[in-house]
Amino acid sequence: VECGHRYCEECLGQFFVNATKDRSAYPPQCCNEPLVAPTDTQFFTTQTRLSTKEIFAYARKAVEYDDPNPVYCHIQSCGSYLLKSSYRNSEVALCYGHPTTMETCIHCGKAAHGKVECSQDKDLKLLLDLAAEEKWMRCYKCKSMVEKTAACNHI
Repeated sequence: VECGHRYCEECLGQFFVNATKDRSAYPPQCCNEPLVAPTDTQFFTTQTRLSTKEIFAYARKAVEYDDPNPVYCHIQSCGSYLLKSSYRNSEVALCYGHPTTMETCIHCGKAAHGKVECSQDKDLKLLLDLAAEEKWMRCYKCKSMVEKTAACNHI
């Protein structure tokens, strides 16, 4: 370790196993400094006795713990972290750990609302506030913003 402290392979590996089970143990540290970057595969294969499965579990947890806005499956018995790659669009994250794919709203963490807009969507709220200020209108059908610059009052 960079601070000069030494750990056996087994104890060092246990730091990383503990981090996959307890968020407060992430990232593994010595002297208030992280032991290693989560992507340093050479470290994991040469300095610890972690199995490939344990290394993968740690890397997955590192992605979750480093995510500033994590989204979890809205089904309480599941609660799986949903990777950004599982987002169907910018509004819905998909969880495949069920007989049918579950959709979770990324704004409120509840079941996806379908075509109804989420009241917790901060970006949409900012846009609607700006639209009211600028006197923009929304198309009743596609919800696009429209600015009247000329002609009649019909959208």
